Amino acid sequence: IMDAQKEICPEDKLPRVWTTLVRLIKEKDGSKAEGIFRMSGASFDIDRLKETLNKGAFDIEFDGDVNT
Repeated sequence: IMDAQKEICPEDKLPRVWTTLVRLIKEKDGSKAEGIFRMSGASFDIDRLKETLNKGAFDIEFDGDVNT
């Protein structure tokens, strides 16, 4: 992942998928959500988010549940 990312964003030190997910959790006040890393999100939302990230789209807005 990092090798492919170097071509697009050589200044990034962390994987963009990681920074994107952290940003989305913060936007949804995920730190205040109970069981954020224990509860599973909706499988449809998870699949949609994975598909978007796998396409390399990191500037995304996500309106699903914070557990997704």
